[in-house]
Amino acid sequence: MPSESSIVAAIKRRATVAGWWVMKHHGSAYSLAGLPDLVMHKGGVTVYMEVKRPGGKPTPIQVRRMAELRERGGVPAFVVTSVEQAASLMHLYDPCDECRKEYSPVKTPRRGVECRKARP
Repeated sequence: MPSESSIVAAIKRRATVAGWWVMKHHGSAYSLAGLPDLVMHKGGVTVYMEVKRPGGKPTPIQVRRMAELRERGGVPAFVVTSVEQAASLMHLYDPCDECRKEYSPVKTPRRGVECRKARP
């Protein structure tokens, strides 16, 4: 089973190649407890990802922080356990040109949509 740090590193590489700005949040005594591991920006969109090993669950404070981000800031925050899940979310918020043509500007591509960009 891959370690959480190896999943984080792989997601960061994948996101950077796809043009996302990515920052790994490292908790400290001076930061807010429970913030997700990754902050990602691209094209005016911000997405937070809490990375866990397969089968891993977020702590109660992490669940609360992600709910706060979604409710107060309208910012998407997700728990992911693989590069594939992260790639699918990146594609949801930054669809490829092929998928943009399939959906009107008002509609959002469905989760897990298959295209070359979403594949590892």
